[in-house]
Amino acid sequence: MKSWILLLLPVFCFGQEIYVRSEFQRPAPDGQVLPIDRMNQKGREILSPPVLRNAFTSFHVTLEAPAGTPITVYIGLNPENALKATLYLEKHLPSGEPQELEEVKLPYSAKIPTHGALNFLLDLWVAPDAKVERVKVEPQMWIPDRWITYPMEVRVLEVVVPKHTLSSLKLPESEARADRIAYPRMREFLCQALSSPTEKSARPNVMSLVDRNVAQDIALAGKLPREQAVQGLLGPTGISTAEVWCDRTKSGPLESLPTEWFLRVRDFLYRVAVN
Repeated sequence: MKSWILLLLPVFCFGQEIYVRSEFQRPAPDGQVLPIDRMNQKGREILSPPVLRNAFTSFHVTLEAPAGTPITVYIGLNPENALKATLYLEKHLPSGEPQELEEVKLPYSAKIPTHGALNFLLDLWVAPDAKVERVKVEPQMWIPDRWITYPMEVRVLEVVVPKHTLSSLKLPESEARADRIAYPRMREFLCQALSSPTEKSARPNVMSLVDRNVAQDIALAGKLPREQAVQGLLGPTGISTAEVWCDRTKSGPLESLPTEWFLRVRDFLYRVAVN
């Protein structure tokens, strides 16, 4: 406990910090959550997230420090080969949303830009035959005289995501709320009607990777009895039947839901998933 306190003291005293947030809490260039994605309640704390085998899991990672500070970024893994970690630098649109991604080679060195933050997307891949265990995954930032670390312990669960085909659907624009990305796959499953197809981007971007993650969740739902799957998918929305949900979302998403509502869907699927 004492070492933890000592680690955090430099962060509070000198203004350096690492934030890890869910894929539905996108960072603006200054490192704060985009206004459109903010919620009345605190976002989910990412400390011991569950991950499935044969699946990807993604997080937004923000590094804050005074402008001009030279930093080196690394992702610590223990055990080292338990999973694969890919780090992408997020490129922001003029309106502030992160969209394009640039894969960076680790360790990655840069200087904090004038707006005081660098934003990344951390993409974790767990192989189908990975060991069921806890894995330390620690985003780390070296500033001129010390390391700052975000301690995270990933729990590799026994469940293996089934093989599935990722159809190309028309995805929401980046200017939309982050949770809008869940709706095309939800409609595909609940309404049994495809959204308008679109060409797949040659390079991954924030929206396409989150859509890929949602598709994994829908593949899990497809392994359950349909009635159970529908109840689990709709539980966080407060809607009881697929017919009502499909009708209400014809004209657009449900505005009353918090941005991270789909994480509760994922909680349900991870809890009841079967191989």
